[in-house]
Amino acid sequence: MIYDLEWENYIGTLFSKIIKNYYYVPQIAVEILPGFKVKGAITLKNLNFTGTLYVIDENRKVCKFIEEEYKKFIPKAKIITICKNLKYCLGDIPANIDLLIGNHCIDDIILSNYMIKKGSRMYPDNKRALENKWEDIKENTLLCKNACDDAYEIFYNIFKTKNINYVILSQYKSNVFLTNSFAHDVSKEVFDKIKLFVKEEDSNYFLKNIHPFKKDERYLLPSLLSNVQDSVNWIIGKPVKEIETIFNIMKDPYYSVLFKRTKNIKLCFESGFINTPPVKYNDNILTTPLNKIHIDDTVTNPVVLLSTGGFNPIHNGHILMLKKAKNMLENYGYDVIGAFLSPSHESYVSTKENYIDNQFDRLNYNYKILQNYDWINIDTWESLCNDRYINFTIVIDRLEKYLRRFVRSDIKVAYVCGDDNIYFMNVFKEKGLGICVERNNPRFDMISRQIFSPNIFYIKDAVITDSSRNMRKIPQKIDFNGTYIIRDEGILPFKNINAPEKEKIKAQEFFKKNFLKIIKKYIPLEVKFVNVEEEVKNAKKKLKNVNTLSIDTFFTGKYNLDISRQFYFSDAQITNTKLVESPFSKNLEMQIKDLPNETFTLVDDDSVSGKTISLLKEKINLDNIFLLSSVYKGDIFDVIDLRDFIFGTYKSGLVVDFFNKNIRVPYIYPYVNLYTRANIIDAKSFTREIINLNIAMYKNFFPSLMADSLDSSFIMLCEKQGFKTDVPAYMTIQNFLI
Repeated sequence: MIYDLEWENYIGTLFSKIIKNYYYVPQIAVEILPGFKVKGAITLKNLNFTGTLYVIDENRKVCKFIEEEYKKFIPKAKIITICKNLKYCLGDIPANIDLLIGNHCIDDIILSNYMIKKGSRMYPDNKRALENKWEDIKENTLLCKNACDDAYEIFYNIFKTKNINYVILSQYKSNVFLTNSFAHDVSKEVFDKIKLFVKEEDSNYFLKNIHPFKKDERYLLPSLLSNVQDSVNWIIGKPVKEIETIFNIMKDPYYSVLFKRTKNIKLCFESGFINTPPVKYNDNILTTPLNKIHIDDTVTNPVVLLSTGGFNPIHNGHILMLKKAKNMLENYGYDVIGAFLSPSHESYVSTKENYIDNQFDRLNYNYKILQNYDWINIDTWESLCNDRYINFTIVIDRLEKYLRRFVRSDIKVAYVCGDDNIYFMNVFKEKGLGICVERNNPRFDMISRQIFSPNIFYIKDAVITDSSRNMRKIPQKIDFNGTYIIRDEGILPFKNINAPEKEKIKAQEFFKKNFLKIIKKYIPLEVKFVNVEEEVKNAKKKLKNVNTLSIDTFFTGKYNLDISRQFYFSDAQITNTKLVESPFSKNLEMQIKDLPNETFTLVDDDSVSGKTISLLKEKINLDNIFLLSSVYKGDIFDVIDLRDFIFGTYKSGLVVDFFNKNIRVPYIYPYVNLYTRANIIDAKSFTREIINLNIAMYKNFFPSLMADSLDSSFIMLCEKQGFKTDVPAYMTIQNFLI
């Protein structure tokens, strides 16, 4: 193998002089990804190294090269090569390491991670191939980000799990990077984040004054002194103790910016940082309602307001705060198109005084408070889609990405808080929009002068005196009393499933049996199934010779309307929005127009609201209403349809306005408010059980049935969220597990 010994000698001498100046000769050293180079060997030769050297490189040819060549430079050393990706070699290197070195290794780690994600192991073997590979990385933004994140996490895990006395890493602009600034930029970004794990020596003066070959003026060129020998391209020092805290900060989209600027962990905590592991979330899941977002082509600078907190419960002060923020931003040229209140996670709210019994009662009580505000809604993601209390900055980041995906790509989220959280404004100095409203903090003026930026707005003299503590009310809870009825439609909803009837029967019986076990955990009442076919048969007898107009799915009247009550997806769903044609059915007005000018008895399943009646009476002559549930005996608490919980079946689920189309969504969180639509309090746990039941049913009885053969509404719901439908149905349903 041919290598440039002169250049190797230059870099190796730099490393060895750094070690001699700041450290002592190590006994246990680890070198990362040397490639077909001997810089590490020259470094240790200059130190008269006789200890144990672990060399990590996943290229087997490199490992063989190291074993042969390094012995020529450090013959008394014990050399152990580890032919693995750096990510998987923690168990192969010792717990205590005197020296960790790596020359220009970050780009190689990113490249290796990228190729693994692409399913390739062919490492570029020449400059042109390497440049082409980096061009490929540039085109694959998501894979590039993942590869960079992995590189950062590799060093986090090394520093966290190993006791390392000293670290020397370099990432100067190499020959390849002179023609590819992208490769340098992404590698340097990761390198600079790794720097924050190390308490660095003040090495710039020393580095600039290392002259390995004093008589050779080539090594005194400004291009070397401002690149290879510039301390910004080196990590020299000892890993800090606060590794985990720094890692968590750097994984936060806002606090990372604050920390990179200040290097001040204490300031991050003063600014509200919660030291918890990074939150992984899927911003494709339609957890947040969009019906109160008002945007059209005339809106040029759209902003959505967000406030987080216990909201235990929401009070007038919260509303006034949002109104003040809205007015201020609009005066500055922003278009406020809506607002969200994001109730905090249970683990935080449950520690407060006069805590409302559970998050579901709290959420639904707050829904009722906001019912008459057409621009303020609740986002339940923070409360229900996480397993712990999280940083408010994550809520901002997730909501902004969500709105940019599902509404418009230029939407900004502006965070609004009271002056009790005025130090939160620190995170908005360089990113985002922050608004702090004065309440009763005597230091408001002083702090607001200290924390200032074009991104930060302060509202004085807002006269907000309400607090949740002062006006606490106990929300009205569900009064469980009576019998809970489940309408069992048999295999009628399975009519769109392409499978033998005996398999449909088995699948339906399996689902019914297990659904009963699940529902009994959440409904503290007697639960009964009612056979829909029997129900319809009895109703037919009673309504013989009656001029019936049916709006029930399975009762066929003399005349029929295929209509539904429409709701907004992932919303409070306290009342329906309007009466519409059922998904993929004939237009409602056309259906009504086709009816004869006669008087009808309206037939429905279990309830017809006054709103529905009034809407129908405007256009249809009705003299009576017959409810199929009228045959039920005793005190009926609620009636639900079993089919609404079975994914992808015929006419199953709640009809919602889905981006200006009517579709049906299954009765699970977040699409359906199970509290208001089925009197199920713990929507989160119930939903998980229902999803798993659907997975089991499809996997056991229809294992080869493809998701794209199911009901059109289900397919639309999946595709909008980026779920694959050209795979077996049970695999698609797994994506619903949040």
